[in-house]
Amino acid sequence: MHSTRVWHLLGRKLTGDATLEELQELERYLLADAELASNADLHAAYFEADAGDSDHTQYKPCWEKQQQRLQREFPGDFGVSDGLKKSSVGKMNQGYVWIAAAVLVICGLFIWTTYMPDKRKLAGENEMNEKRRLTLPDGTLVWLNKNSTISYNKEFGIHNREIVLSGEAFFDVVHKAELPMTIHAGLVNIKVKGTAFNVAAYPGNDKIETSLIRGLIELSVKDKPGQRGLMKPNEKITITYDSHTNRQPDSTPDIRLEVDPLITETQTGLIPEVAWIENKLVFSNEPFISVVEKMGRWYDVRLVVMDKELAGEKFTGVFDKETLEQALTALQMTYDFKYKKDAERTIIISKN
Repeated sequence: MHSTRVWHLLGRKLTGDATLEELQELERYLLADAELASNADLHAAYFEADAGDSDHTQYKPCWEKQQQRLQREFPGDFGVSDGLKKSSVGKMNQGYVWIAAAVLVICGLFIWTTYMPDKRKLAGENEMNEKRRLTLPDGTLVWLNKNSTISYNKEFGIHNREIVLSGEAFFDVVHKAELPMTIHAGLVNIKVKGTAFNVAAYPGNDKIETSLIRGLIELSVKDKPGQRGLMKPNEKITITYDSHTNRQPDSTPDIRLEVDPLITETQTGLIPEVAWIENKLVFSNEPFISVVEKMGRWYDVRLVVMDKELAGEKFTGVFDKETLEQALTALQMTYDFKYKKDAERTIIISKN
């Protein structure tokens, strides 16, 4: 194992620069070496430190606290003075430099989130038509897909870590055992202590998908405490329900639960459920109806499939920089169909 690479990846994660592939690579290293994972948790622990006073003097305690941790793990490379010893800088490899550089960034984050807690009560209200990355007050990273929002109150990270999601988001949650995070997404509640996963729960869609990349989460259904279970890494749970059936108001509809393994698409090496973070639309043996559903959100149009047989066909492929017309033309090379614009931003797809 290349430990230097691990510390480099950890530093990029702490500073918010890591790509999805780098996060997945880091997790593979940590899962393979329990002792290394423990040391990595030690260096990530300063995410949970208290901010203290609001003036600049609190950068120093935060720095010293982390520096002491670094010295315990790497006594030959780090000192315990007010700053990093000049003699040690030349000896530090790139991974150590990343972790050291992250300290001041995170200290500043604590100050900002402590004294401006109301600024992020509702994240994602603006720029709804763009994908974006957010850092929550506890250090958790969130990637929000188009037309998606998350909301939380001013007590977030202090007395609770409750989030309401509408749409789709990928979470890389900071571990905080004493204060687990709970995400409310439609009919589903997701309880997590520290992990990375994707949730798709769009309003008006009778389906909620949860895909676990690493860690462990507990998934339960609102108003049905008996329906809960633990998800394992590289697993996807799809909950489907019929919101249009005749039932009593405010009652929970009958649901169906399906568990599937996450599959890596061979061409890109990406997991389709989270490829949107890398600005790619990836499908692996996916029903055509699901393909056009995701394309509709991707291109901000309404695609309607008129033929049931066509809707059930399976498709594998990748869309990156293609326009909607180019994507539909590519699909026509696999399936025999025609399409026409029925109204503004609505396209009807039918068999030839």
